[in-house]
Amino acid sequence: MAGVLPANLSFFMQRLAGVSTSHFKVTPQSSDTATSNKIIRFELPSNTLVNMRNVRLFFNAETEGSSAGGRLPNKIDSLIERVAVYMGGVLVQNNFNKYNVLRHAKDALMGDKCSSVMGHPEIVREISYHDSSSYATDANEAYTALDDQFCIDYFEGLLGSIEPSIIDTGLLPQITLEITLAEDAVCPSVDGINLAVGDGTGAVNTIDKEGAVACTYKLTNLNLQVEVLGMATSVLDQLVESRIASVGYLSLPFKNYYTYSSTTPTGGGTTRFSANSASLDRIWIAYRPTAFATTPAGVHVVSGYKVKDGLVRIASALKNGATSATTQAFDAFVGTTPRVGDFVSGAVTAGSPISRITVVDSAVQVTTADNMTFADNVNLEILRDMGLTKFDAGGVLDTNKEKYISKYFRFTEPLASASTPAKYQLQVNGASLPAYKMNRSEFYEISKMSAESYKTEKEMSFQQYTDSYFVQCMRFNLEGSDMTRLASGLDTRAVSAQMALEIEGHNSSHLDIFVETTAELRVGSGRSIEIIA
Repeated sequence: MAGVLPANLSFFMQRLAGVSTSHFKVTPQSSDTATSNKIIRFELPSNTLVNMRNVRLFFNAETEGSSAGGRLPNKIDSLIERVAVYMGGVLVQNNFNKYNVLRHAKDALMGDKCSSVMGHPEIVREISYHDSSSYATDANEAYTALDDQFCIDYFEGLLGSIEPSIIDTGLLPQITLEITLAEDAVCPSVDGINLAVGDGTGAVNTIDKEGAVACTYKLTNLNLQVEVLGMATSVLDQLVESRIASVGYLSLPFKNYYTYSSTTPTGGGTTRFSANSASLDRIWIAYRPTAFATTPAGVHVVSGYKVKDGLVRIASALKNGATSATTQAFDAFVGTTPRVGDFVSGAVTAGSPISRITVVDSAVQVTTADNMTFADNVNLEILRDMGLTKFDAGGVLDTNKEKYISKYFRFTEPLASASTPAKYQLQVNGASLPAYKMNRSEFYEISKMSAESYKTEKEMSFQQYTDSYFVQCMRFNLEGSDMTRLASGLDTRAVSAQMALEIEGHNSSHLDIFVETTAELRVGSGRSIEIIA
């Protein structure tokens, strides 16, 4: 009956008895504390069924530096530079550079995979959404309590793509996960906590102006947590034995990546790279300013989101005594209690009619940045800058909020001239793909179709794409083949594919190219393995 009727009309179920689940906590082979550029290694449990999709990395994170104004980057996996998987000492997942850049590049087109609860998806300006901590002008963001940890629960490469996702590690040599941390430059150092100017340089005490000191970061209480399963039945063992006996090996496909980086000259040029793979699936291209790793660096304000100059009245008060100074005393506040960064405004007899509060001296007295002369009992207003969206005031495309990204991960189109469109074209062994030179709009549509999924249509405008998320993608495999374990990409094993990206109309920029392939892990008897790249 179940084979004739569709599932929504059929009365059937299946049962698998004897299944058990548990979770292991794995500590690093060395210290559970690490700083930038350090290598952390974990050994996965042996002789058990491990769910590779449910491998999670937990840690506390903090920024350091004397008055550095350190901030953790948007997306906590930005702190990872490389991820490698070894089996019995043999490198299985390629230890490619710029893992964090690839994560940001793929998310720019495919939608964010970062957890809003455990993944630090946004940069904190003043008050943390993670634990409600507040930060003074040049304070460093830090989370050191054991119950305020972060978690990376999604990995590119083998852990996030191997099929089947549940693997009997008793069939494999010892599996070692090696994680290399990123450089300190991924973390912004901000000059202050005031709303951004949004002009690319910022102003004194704003978040988009770089601080005087570059910050560093540190991870503590590192541990890996793994879901393991048990099965009381021997059906799986029998199937594995039968498959190895008939074919000679088990086939486990997974995604592998290779990185190529260069600096493009002014005007454009040709960037050449090669790829040798049984299934070359996609090419991801990301453009960054040449000074992306300069430190210290403030944050980049994503175009369209809130910047300063949205003043809102939050309180009022009567002036207590006539003064001509920066110290302002009041009878009492009516409304919200002022804080540093708010403004005092009123009818002055001399001096500035509006000035920023630099110190809250008491419940009825503040210090302002400028000298203000008021008569006694004049009515004063306390204003707070709530920000003003740079698009329509209503906040089209959900832009009526703040959004900052690390300058290290800003992808932008570096046009040589705003009046002259750039042109793009790929070449594979002399053949042009496509047969015409694309402008950015045409390449964007191809990128959208080339990605495995596309989930940013209601979250990103075209202007934001070219300013902050300028990533391109070209697919070479059959659409949908990633979901069916079908290796249908270009086979370049016999003759390594000589590839080139031709660009016209660009200023000099840093170019990162990621080659995505489908690799095959073959597992034979006696824990023997073979990798078909």
